Amino acid sequence: MSVEPSKTLSSGFLREFHFSTLAQGVLNGLLGEVKQPPWMKFVVSHSPDVLTRTFVFAVQIRIEAHVLPRGDLWKWGPRIPHNRTFAAEFRVPDSVIREFRERLPDLCIKGLESSLLSGAYRLYEIDPRIGWRWGSNGDCLPVSKLFDPPGMFSRTGFPAGVEAREVPRCPFCGALHQLADPPIWAGGNLMWVHEACWRSVCS
Repeated sequence: MSVEPSKTLSSGFLREFHFSTLAQGVLNGLLGEVKQPPWMKFVVSHSPDVLTRTFVFAVQIRIEAHVLPRGDLWKWGPRIPHNRTFAAEFRVPDSVIREFRERLPDLCIKGLESSLLSGAYRLYEIDPRIGWRWGSNGDCLPVSKLFDPPGMFSRTGFPAGVEAREVPRCPFCGALHQLADPPIWAGGNLMWVHEACWRSVCS
């Protein structure tokens, strides 16, 4: 990343700043153990706002229309019929860039994380992990700050040995989950659901 004092506009805004590199690192960190799906695109940008004397840093999350192929491991995952766009942005005052240029990378990291996480609830229904089911190998739901609901929750769908804010129940029928019928992850809003209940809703 380069932040060169000699390459600033007369108003003090940076002309060159490798925000895209920094932003991709932040996004990778927020995705965590979840691999970025091909239908999810990140577009980063930065530009001066001369009227407010701030520099605007933004990340646009583009969700392309898609349907997971039949037989896919997560065949009950999100089906998006139309393109969607989510935006996150934050501003840094011109004076801060002039006087605290060396702190700009840290300010951008914190600003970007805060902006993305404050609106992360809008992404719950397109969580790439939707359809994930706990298996006999004991693996837990992959960790992702971007898609995980806030607070402690069960990462398997079962209460045993897991700190959770409440015992996981299917939001559709209200029943507890059983080992004989492992639940599937339905995103941060619904969390763990019975497959039969999920099928009835998706069909």
